[in-house]
Amino acid sequence: MSGLRLSTPAEPGADPGGDTPERIDRARAVSAALAAIPLDYRVVVVLRDVEGFTNHEVADTLDITVANVKSRLHRGRRALQRLLHPT
Repeated sequence: MSGLRLSTPAEPGADPGGDTPERIDRARAVSAALAAIPLDYRVVVVLRDVEGFTNHEVADTLDITVANVKSRLHRGRRALQRLLHPT
């Protein structure tokens, strides 16, 4: 998953002046957290949340059931949340 860009396209009229240090730090934290979760969860999270695939498209791509996609997505998001916002 190297080379993954975790920024969204600029909104119309937004200042394209570059990333702020806070945004860069957040992107690094998200990248590190993604690298830390199990591959089965990571692939589903990236396909769904970064690439914008539907649950059905993820299931077809990975040759798994939609129920399995939903389960892995939930577990992956939960793992990311715990890594990014520890209590």
